[in-house]
Order: sequence, then structure tokens, then C-alpha cells
Amino acid sequence: MRAQVEVNLLDCSQCLLSMQNGKLAAWKIDWRSSFAPETQFSFDYHSLTTGKVRLAGDTILKTYFIHNFYANTFEFWDGQNWRSRFLGDFEGNIIGIGAANFDFYFLTSQQGLARIYYYDGFSSHFIGFNFEVRTADIAVDAARRAWFASSSDGDNVDQFTVVDRDGEILHKYRMDCRFDPRNIYGIAIEGEYIYLGIGPDGETYPSSLLVFKVENGRAILMERILQKEELSNYYDLGSGEPGVPGKAANPEDNPFGVFVYPNPSTGVYKVFSQIPAPISLEIYDLRGRLMHRQRLSSGEQFDLSSLASGTYIYRISVYGGLSSGKLIKL
Repeated sequence: MRAQVEVNLLDCSQCLLSMQNGKLAAWKIDWRSSFAPETQFSFDYHSLTTGKVRLAGDTILKTYFIHNFYANTFEFWDGQNWRSRFLGDFEGNIIGIGAANFDFYFLTSQQGLARIYYYDGFSSHFIGFNFEVRTADIAVDAARRAWFASSSDGDNVDQFTVVDRDGEILHKYRMDCRFDPRNIYGIAIEGEYIYLGIGPDGETYPSSLLVFKVENGRAILMERILQKEELSNYYDLGSGEPGVPGKAANPEDNPFGVFVYPNPSTGVYKVFSQIPAPISLEIYDLRGRLMHRQRLSSGEQFDLSSLASGTYIYRISVYGGLSSGKLIKL
């Protein structure tokens, strides 16, 4: 029996991707201050995302996906070259793509109506249209759901709509603000946060990233980050490691079945996952500093006795799925 081999060419957790002046850039997130470039590729494209693709045999590649505007294809980076895959037949022009792991959604526009398709790695199928989409992009979270900015009144952007791969509307999260849809160029999910890229439009909408968090059924604007060169055009957004915005503590909203217990604790915890795969654990303090990192298996314990009492944030990655939450050390 051959073992499945995963090759990770996008080792960029807590990263966003964007395009500026003909170059694809990965930006390391420090969302309370600014972004710093990590890597660049020169490529003419229309939309971008990241995800996984199966190569020959059992090899899986985590890589960049780039949509070629002039054909029904997407390009993916194999570490040395861009390679092509055919998306299939569809109606309209692709205006945005999003992926997480093997789940790939793309958004098309035809005569003013938005259509959404799901691609399973082999073929595409239509899942719905006219969702009042108000952005030229779509994002996918680690729970395999597609997110896009939408409108409740057919005019301004004022909510996020979430759909599954069958086209069923799962949620509509109203924003605590409203935006002109002509200024929105991209959407991405990183961890539990949703990022919207807007601008530029003079002094009203300089190039910015809007950071939202889902709380109590609403999308709350947490931060507005002015991008470097505020009057430059940025294009599209992608995520290095999508998470699950707005997940609750019950199993229905925790699709990976990841739990840390006991919580609170005096220092020794255990982690449980319903997915039989290695677990990558990271512990951060509330200032975002990494305090502990460990690889372990479901049911295995980890010891934080050396840390001071207080509240910490855990990030757990299991087979490409991300879970995070608060950890209390007594």
C-alpha cells in the first residue's frame, strides 16, 4: 500500500495574497499594523486563491491557483513552473475564484447576474445564481463553505452570504457598516477573520483591508488597515490558511470535532480530534506572540505549566482544517 505524500509549497500560515503592478505577493499578517511582502511571482492573471491539487500517484500539492482570464482554465504553481487544468464548460466570464484544500468555487458574471460553480478536481457543476453578489471574488473556509459580499437591498454591500457546494444558503451575516460595491476588489478568510479589500477611490476609499469577525450572528468590523501605497490598485485576495469564521463551541459548528480539555486548567491539557490525523498545535498570548508549538495525536496531552496564569489563544490544524479558541491557564 502506497502512502499519500503531501507537498507543501505554500508554507505561509497567517498570510494573505494580493496582486499589485503585475506581481503576485504573499503578505505576512500583522493586522494591527501593516503588511510585509514574503514572495513574488510575475504573472498576468485575473483571480487567485490557494488550495490543494492531486498530481500523479498519491502526491498532493498545496499551491497557488491562478485563473487565466482568456480560457476556461486555471494555472497552479508546482514549485518551478505554472501548469494548467481545464475547469470545464460554464456560462459567463469568471470574475473570482476561491479554494480551501480540494474544495474549489468560482464566480462568473453574465448580463449582470452572478453564477457560482463548484469544482471537485475533475469537473465543474453549477450550484446557483443571482445571490446578490456584490464583489468580484469569492472565498472558501476550512468547513468547505463559500463566502461572498452581498446586498440585502440590491444596492450597497451590507452582508456576507455563505453557501455550500449544493448552492444552499447557510447564513447571511449583516455587517455593522455599508460599502459601495464598486470599491470592493477581493475577499479572503484567514483564521477566524474575514478580509475585504477595497479602494482606491480617492480620499473616500484609499486602498485598505477591512477586517471582520462574526459575533452573535453579525459581521463586526474589527480593523481597517491602510495598505502600502494607498492610492495604488490592488487586485484580488487569497488566504494561506483559511479557518472557520463564527464557529461556536457545539459540534454542529465545529466540523473537525476538535476540542481542548480541561479548560480552564492549571497547566496540563489534552486535545481531541475526530479526524485520525496528526495535530499541529500553536499557543499564542493575547499580543499575538507564539508561546508554545507542538505536534501530537488525538488524546495526547500538552503541558503549559511554565506559562503565566491568564488567557491564551490556541490554533489547531488537522488535515488542512483549522480550529482556534481561547485557553485559560489558572
